[in-house]
Amino acid sequence: MVLYTGSRKNLYVWLCWLHVVLPSATRMAVGAGRRKMSESDEGSKGPEKEGNQNGIHKREKPRGKKRASSSEGLLQPVKLGKSELYKVPTNEELSHLKETENLFHSNLLRLQIEELLKEVTLKEKKKQRIDAFLHEISAMLRNVPELPARDITDQSWLPKGVKVPILQVPFKVKGKFHFLPPAEVKVVGSYLLGTCIKPEVNVDVAVTMPKEVFQEKDNLNQRYHRKRALYLAHLAQHLAERNHFGSVAFAYANGNHLKPLLLLQPQGKGVVGVHVWVWGGQSILHTCC
Repeated sequence: MVLYTGSRKNLYVWLCWLHVVLPSATRMAVGAGRRKMSESDEGSKGPEKEGNQNGIHKREKPRGKKRASSSEGLLQPVKLGKSELYKVPTNEELSHLKETENLFHSNLLRLQIEELLKEVTLKEKKKQRIDAFLHEISAMLRNVPELPARDITDQSWLPKGVKVPILQVPFKVKGKFHFLPPAEVKVVGSYLLGTCIKPEVNVDVAVTMPKEVFQEKDNLNQRYHRKRALYLAHLAQHLAERNHFGSVAFAYANGNHLKPLLLLQPQGKGVVGVHVWVWGGQSILHTCC
């Protein structure tokens, strides 16, 4: 720090020099420095400008191509005219909207249900294969050969590998068993109604026994149930000899040994299973059971 020791007049001149001359000189020096920096920058950017005038710089890529490539995979909005936007809805569209409002109460709920049904419903190709398989089974069941009448306790006609799918207690009962071809073979259950869903597809086939197989008092001592089991055993023997199925086995409806049924699985990787039910018809059920 410098102390001033002169007169007041000289002190005033010295202060004016500090406040006026020195700042202006400083500003001039700073301005000169900035002009030098700008000139050096323009010199370095000169080749780049020339390159930009002649063509595109190597490091730079055209922005228009980027936008075009990014929009190639996107769905573009459909442009509709006023006539299409404001046209009157058809009767089908009105019924569709009315069903959505009355039954589903929400368009989102209807979409979810439709997507779920698409996943579980059977396709047409698979239905055609199942129908062909059922036609083959129906033809085989209708062509089962007839057996002569025998005592219901005489089961020597059955091979050793086939057992009667019922508990025969008591074993000695009166009556005769006469096997005749089925009176009717038809598909029943969910597949017939169109409500069969994936992944496990099971088709029910009902086989009606002829009236000539039954006799009076077949409702006693489980004779009706035993004749139905013998009838089912002969069908299983006939189908197993064809070597047309992957497996032929017995099962019980709801675990009831009085209601046996036949399970048929096709060869290969088929996911369809056929349940063959045997019964005597409505008139026989009323008289015997």
